[in-house]
Amino acid sequence: MFKRHKVIIISSLTVVVVVAIDLITKYIVDLKMVPYQTITVIPNFFNLVYAKNLGAAFSFLNGTPDWFRKPFFFIIPILAMILVGTLLNRSKKELLKVVAFSLVIGGAMGNFLNRLEYGYVIDFLDFKLAPNYHWPSFNAADIAITIAVAMLFIDAIKIENRKRREKKAKSR
Repeated sequence: MFKRHKVIIISSLTVVVVVAIDLITKYIVDLKMVPYQTITVIPNFFNLVYAKNLGAAFSFLNGTPDWFRKPFFFIIPILAMILVGTLLNRSKKELLKVVAFSLVIGGAMGNFLNRLEYGYVIDFLDFKLAPNYHWPSFNAADIAITIAVAMLFIDAIKIENRKRREKKAKSR
């Protein structure tokens, strides 16, 4: 169990570090590259790109009209951060969940701030997974959110396994 001030410190530091890494890396890409430029790092596997993502993760909703997309990407991230903040507050006794929810808030905030500044999110990591398939480009905020989802998934599996063991022990 964690004391409230420790939770606030851990959560705040996690959010600040994620936002800082995300915005700094995007700033460097914006400073050193031009939109749609590609720099090969590992041929046929990994590139740095300057991609303007008007949509959500993996360019979801990228092609929707501005009248829908712009309000959607202003309102939904705010609601998501409020929801995740509420979940964070309810999970303050569990370090893994505190860190995971803080990673989500930091990632959402990084992309949200990028969208407010530019009207789009800068994605710059591009992996080629097969001869003709590139994984959709992404950024540091997306990595933080993906790590958080993995952490919560692993935690859910551990909880379920613990419940099964307890149920099995009671039935003996």
